[in-house]
Amino acid sequence: MIRSARSCFERSGYSGTTVGAISAAAGVAHGTFYVHFANKDALLDELLAGFNERLAEKLEPILVGRELPSAVRVTAEIFLDHWAAERWLVECLAQRAARGVEIGELLEGINPPMVQLLGAAFATFPALAALDELERELVVHGLLALWLRVGLRFTLAAAPSRRQTCELLSALSVGAVAGLAAGREGGGRP
Repeated sequence: MIRSARSCFERSGYSGTTVGAISAAAGVAHGTFYVHFANKDALLDELLAGFNERLAEKLEPILVGRELPSAVRVTAEIFLDHWAAERWLVECLAQRAARGVEIGELLEGINPPMVQLLGAAFATFPALAALDELERELVVHGLLALWLRVGLRFTLAAAPSRRQTCELLSALSVGAVAGLAAGREGGGRP
């Protein structure tokens, strides 16, 4: 059913895909859909979870043992390529978000595996190691929000080239972390 849903979402987008269309494409009765998923949102969430897990698998080895600027640059390249390869899912998620997002999603972010992965990786970077766990989590959420906006623009609308976008994401991220570290060294709090 997942493959059929993917095909329907790729062809018709989130708004144009119905549970009936997914069931028909999968060759099952309409009611069978509900044996596996509570609704279309639950199915899209499963697709998103797989998307996020694949991204985290690509990034995990990149984030260990590198200097921050290098890690961010390679992460930006992988991130943009991953989003471009699954543009249909990014479009579906944007369509769904346009109709409203649950409060829990706003608090936890749209990619909890990435929050966890980056939180652990950030603890290894000297500029962020001095932060307590909650502060690191807030930095991760802030940077992910930045990357979400830039990623949406790159994937769905006119944007600078991939190279320029990677450089921009790197400069913004490394600059934010450097500014945070400088503020802490000067006695300030983030």
